[in-house]
Amino acid sequence: MRAIAIVLGLLLSAGTAAAQTAAEPLSKTCRVTRPDDVALQKTEPVKVFDNLYYVGPCYVSVWLVTTPAGHILFDSAQEPYVDHVIAGIKWTGVNPRDIKYIILSHGHLDHVGGAARLQELTGARVVAVAEDWAMIEKLTGGNSRRDPGRPNRMPKRDMVVKEGDTLTLGDQSLRFHQLPGHTPGVLVTEGITVREGARAYRAILPAGGDGGPGLAGAEQFVKNAAILAGIKGVQVNLQTHSWAEPDGYPGGGVIERMQRLRTRKPGDAHPLVDPDTWNSRVKETVARAAKTLAAEKAKAGASSSAAPAAPPNVAPGSINAEEVPYPHPVSYLRLTLYTQDVRMAYMDVAPLGTPNGRTVVLLHGNNFAGFYFGGPIDALRREGFRVVVPDQIGYGRSSKPFIPYNLHDMARNTRLLLESLKIEKAMVVGHSMGGMVATRFSTQYPDIVERLVLYNPIGLVDQRFTRPWQDTDEGYKQNLAATWQTTRAGIGRYVAHNPASWNDEFEKYTRYRYSWTLGAEWPRLAMVQALLSQVIYADAVVNDWDHIKAPTLLFGGADDVLPGSAALFQQRMKYVAERIPNGRGRLHLIAGLGHVPHLEAPEQTYPPLVAFLKEGLAGS
Repeated sequence: MRAIAIVLGLLLSAGTAAAQTAAEPLSKTCRVTRPDDVALQKTEPVKVFDNLYYVGPCYVSVWLVTTPAGHILFDSAQEPYVDHVIAGIKWTGVNPRDIKYIILSHGHLDHVGGAARLQELTGARVVAVAEDWAMIEKLTGGNSRRDPGRPNRMPKRDMVVKEGDTLTLGDQSLRFHQLPGHTPGVLVTEGITVREGARAYRAILPAGGDGGPGLAGAEQFVKNAAILAGIKGVQVNLQTHSWAEPDGYPGGGVIERMQRLRTRKPGDAHPLVDPDTWNSRVKETVARAAKTLAAEKAKAGASSSAAPAAPPNVAPGSINAEEVPYPHPVSYLRLTLYTQDVRMAYMDVAPLGTPNGRTVVLLHGNNFAGFYFGGPIDALRREGFRVVVPDQIGYGRSSKPFIPYNLHDMARNTRLLLESLKIEKAMVVGHSMGGMVATRFSTQYPDIVERLVLYNPIGLVDQRFTRPWQDTDEGYKQNLAATWQTTRAGIGRYVAHNPASWNDEFEKYTRYRYSWTLGAEWPRLAMVQALLSQVIYADAVVNDWDHIKAPTLLFGGADDVLPGSAALFQQRMKYVAERIPNGRGRLHLIAGLGHVPHLEAPEQTYPPLVAFLKEGLAGS
């Protein structure tokens, strides 16, 4: 007990203690608010039980289990924290060469990025499921936002396990379960025995239970939940992260539980021994899996009945959207990008009635172009705004070059358009992917942006750490094989919260997109769309939010499920609003609406949007 208290005193007297506030648990600070703060992350190691140590940074767990026959390390963290993990191992008194196994819970970089160095240092067997080994190998040579100057080094494929396999070392008899969804593999380890004096407790290291998107993912979720429910007698949950939104792990985050070790009195229960919380968590998971499956079955039924076959009257369309009606006349700006001469299409729409002297720029999403903004344009014109709507290069009526697309170029091209129109100041509204462009534009050209609206933006999470990379060739082949059903399913995600909200607007834009797949130039657009998809994955904006200077509204339908669930969307929107400096962020979500509210319920969408923009008018 005394040794544990001393170590926890160090833990709380270091940079972590300074970070804690009354308003936010320290586990959340480590995982959410300051996950890239290297000094904060380097917490002191902790002896948690007689044979269990915490040796990782404070946002992602690395657990060391000791046995008389050698030792087991669970996960490895990533650079720049591997030296910290190695120092923690040595602090425990363990010789790294006595570590026999490194068990990787899943294939995300923050859990496996240090495994190559630890494999070389220890000579240990490295354990993962086959699907995650494939994911891990794809990470080789990439870059991490936490250590951008050093290419990823991944461990050599070693020991492959699957559902039901076992591993025995010393007094540890482990059983593995495979729960795919969070990653293609996901390895859950049960049967870990942790000891305090004469008492032994049964521990588990879970790594996610959700089954992934769509009906197949929901069916897998039910299977995963059943496996978790079948694991009996769990008393200690060895969490893979210090914190999980929205409220941390049931019963508290990793650091909060270890803080309670510091003040624990003789006879008090061990803070990590908490079977009731684990059982409640499993019960909630089973219920949520059943609810998810029912919802996905309902959506699949609605989708299959609504779109059994392609409409017979869709003619091949131009990849430059020449057959798609735009709500206002289209002009073109000539640009040169990567030695290629291109043209950027745009609408410049004058206000109705008395001009208010302000300009609003509308930035479109990835599945659309300026053509779907007719309603917002008219709503803004009626209030006296001039409205400028570009089609980004690669979209709509703009050119479709093969170039390395990125958000910086999109922001630059938008600035060049405004300069050509002699517009020095503007309010910027970015929808979906346009929210990412608007974010980058506002950080690169802050003197231009008077107000910013991030309207159902994507990019709320850094996808590099939530799903594997899809290379461009694979994306191209997938795009090239598009059908009416896959095209409709892509748009259908926007009403996944309520399939009954599908209307003629969504149907119309599905028909336009499908028409492009029937024309002679579809292979070109399929490649351009594959290149553009890499922007969303590789050009994250999660570190831009701290640098936005304009008053900012996080706005849109509250039931947007694109990030994975409406709950996650709402959590991240709130988080982004709080990240805008100097209290300039604000949140306004409309209950019952999904990813494209102005197509679903324009009468609910326009008033709060216009009200926020009009706050920026002199005298309003």
